[in-house]
Amino acid sequence: MFVYTTPLAALFFLLCQYNCLGLYTGEQAVTSKEEAQAIQQVVQDAVEYHDWVSEPGYREKLGRMYDGELLNNIIDSVEQFKSVSTDWHYLTFIRKCHIVYNNGNTAVVTALLEETNYAGDCAGRGIGTFYLHKTNQSWRIIGMDITWLDNNENTKHN
Repeated sequence: MFVYTTPLAALFFLLCQYNCLGLYTGEQAVTSKEEAQAIQQVVQDAVEYHDWVSEPGYREKLGRMYDGELLNNIIDSVEQFKSVSTDWHYLTFIRKCHIVYNNGNTAVVTALLEETNYAGDCAGRGIGTFYLHKTNQSWRIIGMDITWLDNNENTKHN
């Protein structure tokens, strides 16, 4: 029973979130292959960007992936993390990525995430929902919700 509980709960959560936010209007633009790749690439670049720990130009790089209040919050978090003497022991990667909605100006993407340690062992999995909008330059992430699943298949929200 536990094998099906978590995936069904996650799917239910994503569908409720998608419909409750009023993002689905019944009309959806056809996403070209190039646009789909651009949207998915922004999400992958954002999730898999690990150089913020040591790269001097991390603010500019983050500004190419995020926008608005989320960008400010992420930069604040990075600066707070860097001000404390600590180590980062995990890397996060996207294993699967799917565009759920795109009207040409706004997109919603769901992704299966995996955290690994430096030896490459899986330390955790999660489901991410990413909300993007199109700017004059490119697609940018303006919101995200990530649910991490622990080894006991219980959920933790970030």
